[in-house]
Amino acid sequence: MFTPIRSAAAYAAIVTLGAWLTGLVVNVAYHLTTAFGEDFQAARLITWDDAGLIAAELAALTTARKLLPAMPRWKITVFDAPLYTAVMLVVAVAASASEGLAYAVDGGFVYLIFAMLTLHLPAAYLLSWWASGHLTLAMKSPGDRSILD
Repeated sequence: MFTPIRSAAAYAAIVTLGAWLTGLVVNVAYHLTTAFGEDFQAARLITWDDAGLIAAELAALTTARKLLPAMPRWKITVFDAPLYTAVMLVVAVAASASEGLAYAVDGGFVYLIFAMLTLHLPAAYLLSWWASGHLTLAMKSPGDRSILD
């Protein structure tokens, strides 16, 4: 059994965009209710780093669901949660690599801390569990050897 590409992409979109929007809403709410809200109009809601993160997460989760065999719901969540976190760390380190390696690594882990505080990562884990119950599975025909169905 395998997951069709449309179902894998929908799963990745739900997890990635839902988690990113959760983090964005919490971040905006925090800025508007604190002293940071005075300068909030100058802040951008989405940056190039965010766009790169969303694209990398969509690609990683879609590829994982497409290439891996069908698994129980809990195994999908256990596999995809560290994958999501690792991709986020790699993108954050790559985004700040121009500042030097030590700063880039520190910046990556600080980004993960903020992702936890803004509920971005917990939302991704919860959405991964929820969306894995809605994956469509299909059977391969006996003579079919293609991986992109």
